[in-house]
Formats: sequence, structure tokens, C-alpha cells
Amino acid sequence: MVSLLEPFIDTVVVCTLTALVIIVTNADTGGSIMTYGVKSPDGVLATSKAFATVMPWFPYMLTVACGFVCFLNHDLLVILRFTKLDVPFWQV
Repeated sequence: MVSLLEPFIDTVVVCTLTALVIIVTNADTGGSIMTYGVKSPDGVLATSKAFATVMPWFPYMLTVACGFVCFLNHDLLVILRFTKLDVPFWQV
């Protein structure tokens, strides 16, 4: 039961709240974050701008979080490449 809770919180709660913040703050700022119907090239930038309208320090926290994710994913791939594991990286 506990293992089902984490994907639910990640996908449903966090992603939905992030999308709602982007939609609501975009409406409040007159559409300056992103234009509806036009593909946004950078979701991190839209998220950063949306949350910065409420919390000015949020872009710094998002930068650190994205850096951790990039570093940890790169670190995992390097470990898998230089070890003799015959396990594809998506099964780790």
C-alpha cells in the first residue's frame, strides 16, 4: 500500500498543483509566462516564472533541484557503464 502512495503523490498531486499554478499565475500576469496554443520550449522556465510570482526565492531552489537530478542521473549512468553489470539501466 505504501509503494502505491508515492507514485500517486508524484503524478497526481504534485503535477496537478504545478500545472494549476502555471495556469493561474499566467492568467494573473496577463499571459506573460506562456501563450496558450503555442508549444513552450522549456517547461522548467515556465515553472520557475510561475512560482516566482508567489515566492521570489523559488527559482534558486528549482535550479538546485534540477542540478541534483541531472547529477544523480549522470552518476547512475556512469556507474552502470563502468561496472560489469549486464542489467539495462532502465531496470535498475
